[in-house]
Amino acid sequence: MKTGVTLLASAGVVFAVGTYVTPIQEVVSPPVKPEGLEAHDSHASASMLGQFRTSAAASLYLRADLYLHNGVEMRPLSEGEKRLGQRGVGGAGNEKDQALHNDDAIVTVVPSKDHDFRGILGDVERATSTYKQMENHTHNDPFLSLPLFRLMSWVDSKFIPGWTMGAAIMIRDRNADATKKAMAYLESGLKDNPENIEILVQQGYTVAVCTKNLPEAQKYFMRARKAAFSKSRLGASEAAALCEGFHWLIIMSKELRQFDLAKEIAEEGRHMFPDDKL
Repeated sequence: MKTGVTLLASAGVVFAVGTYVTPIQEVVSPPVKPEGLEAHDSHASASMLGQFRTSAAASLYLRADLYLHNGVEMRPLSEGEKRLGQRGVGGAGNEKDQALHNDDAIVTVVPSKDHDFRGILGDVERATSTYKQMENHTHNDPFLSLPLFRLMSWVDSKFIPGWTMGAAIMIRDRNADATKKAMAYLESGLKDNPENIEILVQQGYTVAVCTKNLPEAQKYFMRARKAAFSKSRLGASEAAALCEGFHWLIIMSKELRQFDLAKEIAEEGRHMFPDDKL
């Protein structure tokens, strides 16, 4: 389950690396749809070849999602469903998998019988589609999907989920070798996507969780913060990553007794994300 800290309340939070675990980019059905699933107008996808690359990377992403969910297609809850209080299917699994997945905000594309107004037509679709009840479901081993994420980044190096989610899978065991490989993988992503906010935040998260080196992790979050100021606008995925990065920066600054910096970042975050309710 995703854990966070409100920007307004962060001044009272005590940081303990190892107990504060939050997925920067969930591997399965992230709450913000990856922008790479639609053709980017900002790079080579304006050409036919670029469109093919983007489409291929998106197809691989969806295949990875299907694999992890045993072939059952999932989707994020809509804003309307959230307002009505509908909850996601939730997931069962060990602590490592829970750090990778956020199933509290996803449901099956084919509605369950309890949420389907179509009656017998819905029964027919559930009987003829790849469907099963997914409440408190388990996943296939995420590590086995890693080649798909590597292939995504090779097919289209601008497809950011290929880098961030691939790295999140690499550090599943959180040992020194896995951390080294994940950081090298993310550095490769930065070469084709200089100062990308999502990649920088994932790097900061990797260092914080896997090495407990707060000053080093703070550097990556600060780079993400600086990168945001150089852009005229942020996409939805970038904004979500930046908001999470601000949470980490506030907590780290307090733990490092940099109270003035923590206050400064909290004020920036309150201005940039006034509706933040994590």
